[in-house]
Amino acid sequence: MFLNVVVSSWGVLVRQSSIRSIGIFALSSLLIACSSGSGGDSTTGSTSQSAASEVDTQDTNKISIKGGAIKGVIENGVVRIFSIESEAGLFRKSLIPLGDAERTDANGQFDISIPADAVNAIVVEITADAGTRMTCDVVNGCGLDPQGSAIAFGETFSLNSDFILEAAYSGLQDQKALTLYVTPLTHLAVSFAKEHGDGLSEDSINEAYALVEDTLNLSKGSLQLPPPDLTKLDLYESLSGDELQYAIMSASFLAMVNMPDWGSVDEVINSAAERFAQSGGLPDENGGVISEVTLDDLFYQASDIASDLQSTVGNEQIIVELISVESSTDMYYQEVSSLYIDDPAQSQESVPAVGGNITTEIGGGVDESEQAPSVAPGEPVNVLTISSQPGSVVVDVNKGAQLSVTVQGNGVIHYQWRKDGVALNGENSSTLSFDSVTKNDAGIYDVLVSNEAGQVPSLAATLSVEDVVYTAQLSWNIPSKRQDGSSLALNEIAGYMVAYGTSPENLSSQLMVGGAQSTQYPFENLDPSKTYYFKIATVDVNDIQGEFSDVVMKSFM
Repeated sequence: MFLNVVVSSWGVLVRQSSIRSIGIFALSSLLIACSSGSGGDSTTGSTSQSAASEVDTQDTNKISIKGGAIKGVIENGVVRIFSIESEAGLFRKSLIPLGDAERTDANGQFDISIPADAVNAIVVEITADAGTRMTCDVVNGCGLDPQGSAIAFGETFSLNSDFILEAAYSGLQDQKALTLYVTPLTHLAVSFAKEHGDGLSEDSINEAYALVEDTLNLSKGSLQLPPPDLTKLDLYESLSGDELQYAIMSASFLAMVNMPDWGSVDEVINSAAERFAQSGGLPDENGGVISEVTLDDLFYQASDIASDLQSTVGNEQIIVELISVESSTDMYYQEVSSLYIDDPAQSQESVPAVGGNITTEIGGGVDESEQAPSVAPGEPVNVLTISSQPGSVVVDVNKGAQLSVTVQGNGVIHYQWRKDGVALNGENSSTLSFDSVTKNDAGIYDVLVSNEAGQVPSLAATLSVEDVVYTAQLSWNIPSKRQDGSSLALNEIAGYMVAYGTSPENLSSQLMVGGAQSTQYPFENLDPSKTYYFKIATVDVNDIQGEFSDVVMKSFM
């Protein structure tokens, strides 16, 4: 159970709507640390202020740009950062990079400091040379190497000199650090922004990123997420469906090299970027005249990748998300591909159940309210088509849940829901509802739909049931001043003392959060029947504690 709580000033509480994420106490006022030293020596205070000023000046002259190059992990990639400059009202990538080129590490990560003066927008560019390697993150392989050997899942291979990926960001003013990821999808966005409107302006970059997300049916903000390494999914405790879908859609560009039209991943990416820059989209299907990167091919490859990855990972939560990604990308493929046709012959036959064999006719009653249009005498009844598949669901225990299916066709429609391949008595409508789920309800569900022409099974959907965990997270800002108003340098802070309890008059429990740059601490496994109270103070390197903040509270009622 999570609640979001924001404290806009000490002692004032604003309650936001409940969402499925960690609740946050945001202590937005600055913490005030104690006065410096022992006895308030003016010389010592002056020296501290001078040192703090010097540190602040050094910090503000540099911006740390961190992130990763992910299209499969790109190891030893050449990273350059360029400023974005305005020329006659157009925002363009500068010709000269900011500083020297750097390299990505074995995990595709980079960390580069650039001058902060007059830099508000940047392009991060990843290119390849003889030392660069990309990891194959397609389970069924990534084509052939120059010697004609198959490149297997998890193996690395070299890239052509034409390989390039870019990402862009605008809004660096007053920032000291930025994290962004460079992928084929960010490259599409930058390619489009360069050629439209006023170029690489902040608005154009944001619009281009949103356009890519919309084109590839990704959730809003997906291109700002850290895409996971698909070859090492077992190293992650948990991953969201959005993170996995982002990584899998990026991997689908590499999977295209298994098709006869393409010889290398840079050919695929460069072709897609050129088309996206011209038209702001990708064609649904290939007309057959020239080689094209099309949506039906990308979604088809993504669905296959999501399916194949399920056998490479043992984490049940990640498997559930992979099943969901497989289902959604397969649905997108069906929407854009004219080649997708349900096989009527197969539908007329008995269809094996998931986890068992059902060869008898579907049992259960008919939901008369969901009959298809009536059939005129002599008119043939067509086999049904499932237009909307059940989607996987993750739900807290004792909460409600629904799985549903939508079909197209004529005749009288029968529905039979199954759990783990076993028919559920009485569940014969298009929606399977749970008023209050229990752990026993968790499982894999599908539905058989039928009319006089035959039966069709839906895709499987996983219902995952999680225990309710009551968690609060205390967050605060790093203080910049002491109680006497003098500057407080980051290297003078040892950490933060948090006092807490279930009574505002008796916060007897205390813990020390070490580290000057620590800005949050989670309190887990709380009792939902109680109200919790917190206050926080700064502790300097001389072990002198400042005054506590006002008390903030957290309840789950």
